Amino acid sequence: MDLPGKIIVSSPEWLPGLLGGFAVFLLILVWSYRGTGISFGRRITCILLKGSAVALLVLCLLEPQWTQQKPEAGANYYAVVADNSQSMSIFDPGLNRSRGEEMTKLLVTEPGLWRDTLDDMFQVRKYGIDSRLHGLKDFSELTFDGGASALGSALHQLGSRFRDQPLAGILLVSDGNATDADLDQLDLADLPPVYPVVIGSKESSRDVSITSMSLSQTAFEDAPVTLTADISSIGFAGREVEARLFAADFSKPTFNEGAKIDEPSSSIEGQAPIDSLIKGISSDQETLAFRFQFRPEQTGVSFYRLEVSVVADSLAGDESTEEATMANNRRLAIVDRDSEPHRILYVAGRPNWEYKFLNRSLDEDDQVQLVGLIRIAKKSPKFEFKGRQGETSNPLYRGFRQKR
Repeated sequence: MDLPGKIIVSSPEWLPGLLGGFAVFLLILVWSYRGTGISFGRRITCILLKGSAVALLVLCLLEPQWTQQKPEAGANYYAVVADNSQSMSIFDPGLNRSRGEEMTKLLVTEPGLWRDTLDDMFQVRKYGIDSRLHGLKDFSELTFDGGASALGSALHQLGSRFRDQPLAGILLVSDGNATDADLDQLDLADLPPVYPVVIGSKESSRDVSITSMSLSQTAFEDAPVTLTADISSIGFAGREVEARLFAADFSKPTFNEGAKIDEPSSSIEGQAPIDSLIKGISSDQETLAFRFQFRPEQTGVSFYRLEVSVVADSLAGDESTEEATMANNRRLAIVDRDSEPHRILYVAGRPNWEYKFLNRSLDEDDQVQLVGLIRIAKKSPKFEFKGRQGETSNPLYRGFRQKR
């Protein structure tokens, strides 16, 4: 890969004199054609031809040279980074192969002359990006099953990894869907030149996805858990989207055919959902908010899976619900509810009636356990149920006059 060249003058000390002499020659040449009786057009032609000849002579005396820098073969590094996230398995509209297959064609099956030139000039290092940056022996190792596209952190990691080494540039092949940063606002000042190659169509694909999900719960087991989710819809205006909440159980060994090993049995066909909601879509790009409330059946850690899908239209057929990918239609939620009761420590300096009524009111509540600690100072009389000989009242009432 050649760098831009430039023209240098071997004898720059002659430049002022030659330019001055050339200017004087042009003045004399123009003056000499005055009053010769030749037509104006022929005079201009003669002046241009003689001036061009003298200009070429001046240029030869300056001895100009064209110089261009070429990197020494193998002296510098070059990083080729390929996106390995699940978004590369999306089929763009009008194409019969996925983004990952397009990348494979570019990097593996049909590398072309650019790959050969790159290998001849640089020490090429191959990397894949999903949730982290990892090295590759060959781009045929890409599986396009990563759960994220950490493009921003991966670029900065490459910059720090090659900080003291001659890294000529970074070739980034991706669909541009970064999950850790906005690429338009990414700071690339400390990085070598980054050359992005975008894979995929600019046209938006029809898709429904869970963009965010959050859980809200209290410290008491009887209170319901609130799950809120934002569902993004693209290209399904006038249709309906359904969100279903299932109970997930990792202890069961039953899995769907083709499911990943970390998927619980919540996606078994025929399992009844805990709750389901259906909302209509009014525009081509819209975000819908869903809210579920439920009570876990058991204490401890429980898993729940939220699944979204487009409601099938009997008139349009099943093809009307096809999406770009189904990988973003499910998400797992974890609920942790303590199995032990919440203990309350009641500390007092002497017996009183408040503890009696508090203990009585919380006695039937299995989620709260009240423990009392009574500490009486040393100088105070020790609590006794029986007083001194001859006393008919509790010793705690000594010193109080009885009202008659």
